[in-house]
Amino acid sequence: MDRRFYIVCGVLLASAVWIRFVSHGDEVPLRRELEEFPSRIGEWREVSEELFGERVLRVLGADDYLNRGYVHPSGASVWLYIGYYRSQRQGDLIHSPKHCLPGSGWQPLVSDRITVDVPGRGEVRINRYLIQKGDERQLVLYWYQSRGRTIASEYMRRFWLVVDAMTRRRTDGALVEVSAPVEGSVEEVLDLELDFVRKIFPLLSDYLPD
Repeated sequence: MDRRFYIVCGVLLASAVWIRFVSHGDEVPLRRELEEFPSRIGEWREVSEELFGERVLRVLGADDYLNRGYVHPSGASVWLYIGYYRSQRQGDLIHSPKHCLPGSGWQPLVSDRITVDVPGRGEVRINRYLIQKGDERQLVLYWYQSRGRTIASEYMRRFWLVVDAMTRRRTDGALVEVSAPVEGSVEEVLDLELDFVRKIFPLLSDYLPD
């Protein structure tokens, strides 16, 4: 409880400073365009790509994005979304899936964090979000790639956003989201998604700036 209290206090303080400093971040371009992201990733291969309409893009506010489906030889499929922001300002911030998905009719069943052992990177923490709409269920794994950091916590994402705006004049960042339908065992879907996450993670540094 003490740790959570101090984190909340820190975020509140950072938010107060935010209003003054966050609008001054320099725009940081991608290292490579997201449309160049590989269509084959290990055993996974691209099967579809969906472009958003202008209305959705205005809401997202992202400067570049990737919204693509991949399939495994087993027949399992995942959906990869990466939204990149060259800078973030009030009214033009990364949208948390915990806000967007319920707004689209999805109800949360499980919301927690898990640790993933990533080749060449070690252990990273990401969010696990099991949602349901009607008879459909989806398992969503997501995290934030922000100026060389992998962040799961919403509080810490905002904290580092303010710190980097003040000390580095940078507010760029990305949301990385991997989702898949759950038609049987949640554990089986999680294993497949984690296999995909481990394969894409080393590739992200070729596109997202540190």
